[in-house]
Amino acid sequence: MYNIKVDGGALTTCKANIYGTHTFSKELISALTHYDKTNSYTIYTQENSSETISNSHIQTVWPKIGWMKIGISVAEILSHNEKNIFLALNQSLPMYTNGPIIGFIHGLSFMKYPHLYPDSYKRMYRQVSQLMHRARHIVVSSNKIKAELESLYPHHNNIHSIPFGIPSAYIQKSIRYKRKNIVLFVGMNHPIKNLGLLIRSFKLIVANPQYSSYKLILAGVGNAPVNCHGLNQQNVIIIPYADTSLLLKLYNEASCLAVPSLYESFHLPTVEALSQDTPVVSCTEAAIPELAPFIHISKNNPRDFYRSLLHCLNATQHVDIQKLRATFSWKIFVNKIVALYHD
Repeated sequence: MYNIKVDGGALTTCKANIYGTHTFSKELISALTHYDKTNSYTIYTQENSSETISNSHIQTVWPKIGWMKIGISVAEILSHNEKNIFLALNQSLPMYTNGPIIGFIHGLSFMKYPHLYPDSYKRMYRQVSQLMHRARHIVVSSNKIKAELESLYPHHNNIHSIPFGIPSAYIQKSIRYKRKNIVLFVGMNHPIKNLGLLIRSFKLIVANPQYSSYKLILAGVGNAPVNCHGLNQQNVIIIPYADTSLLLKLYNEASCLAVPSLYESFHLPTVEALSQDTPVVSCTEAAIPELAPFIHISKNNPRDFYRSLLHCLNATQHVDIQKLRATFSWKIFVNKIVALYHD
């Protein structure tokens, strides 16, 4: 039996932290403790974590300042258990771990578009470099990220591509809602998300009399101003923060989900929408190979994205839910992670 120590820092409750690493950490930790009954799990959290996870020990680590580098390092030094393994879920590491590391890297958008990350590029580059040199195994969410890392670190043969599972709240299709004339975007308002492309494409949509009643809903974009390129509140609805219950409703009411991003390493909203039989339009750069068979792919320009949206809005085929669940399964993910403990 192994003693698995897990970076649960992203579990910290925060209104603005309901996507990305928060969702990934919560889903993976829940799946690990549900499906792996052999090994023990200790989840390192900050003091304001409100998550309750069965079959695991929650250990609050102080202080908040220096939580990862210092706090977890001290906790690891004080841990005298043998057969420890540290799961670095969120692309950062403590200075010391009492056992080998399995590290998770969530994409390299900052390397492809460094000008979009002026305040964090150096930090993220340093984190990836440390993981590549210190981790026994590196886990990524798609073959796209694996290929990118292998081109940067050609002598590393410890990179494993394992797609995430469908988040648990979306496993079953909701039947409580009816479709509406909605194009949905879910994500933060960051330049990498390329919101301008979507809004310009949507302007072409509503200029068509047949689609003039459609609304563009931007969910989870925060409170920062959004450039709506001349569209008004009748056309664009901004929801700064959206919890899971609201997102479930939006996915089921939307005619499609739009993903205009310049880069995505996986994109959980895509599998969430697909799980509710909602079609997805994605820019080529945002589509990972594992998701490509399920989605409509567009070039990165307003006219092509507009055409793809129209095609998506008029599509009659349904998502192959059975294949989706088989491809994106947390049980499969956990089995592959547990196999790495023994390698």
